[in-house]
Amino acid sequence: MLIGHEQASAKMTNNDAGLSAVEPEIRRFRAWVETAPVLAVIATIVVGCITVAAQYIASRRALDAQMIEIGVSVLRAPPKNEDTSIRHWAVDIIEKYSETHFNDAQRRAFMENAMPFGGTVRPMGGS
Repeated sequence: MLIGHEQASAKMTNNDAGLSAVEPEIRRFRAWVETAPVLAVIATIVVGCITVAAQYIASRRALDAQMIEIGVSVLRAPPKNEDTSIRHWAVDIIEKYSETHFNDAQRRAFMENAMPFGGTVRPMGGS
C-alpha cells in the first residue's frame, strides 16, 4: 500500500490519464470557439452580398419595365410619316427590355398602326 506522498502522486497520475483522454475534445472545442467570430464575419459578408445582388436585380427589372412603358406609349400614338425613326426606336426598346424578338410582320404592324391598347391590364383568364 502506498503511503502519503506516493498516494498523492498515484492519484495525480490517474487524473492525468483521464485528462489526456478528454484533451483532444477540449482542443477541438477551443478551435471551434476561436473560429466562430471569423465564421460570423464571413456569414455577414455573404448575406450582405446576397442582399445587394437582390436589390440590384429588382431595380434592374423596374428600369426594364419603365423602358417598356416608354416604348409602348410611343407606339400607342397613330403613326405619321415623320415619326418612323422614333417608332423604330420604340420597337427596339421593347424588344431589348422585354427580352422578346418581333418578326418582320410584327415590326411592320407596329410601324403602320397605333397600338390598340389603351385601357387597364386584366389578369390572364380574367373577364
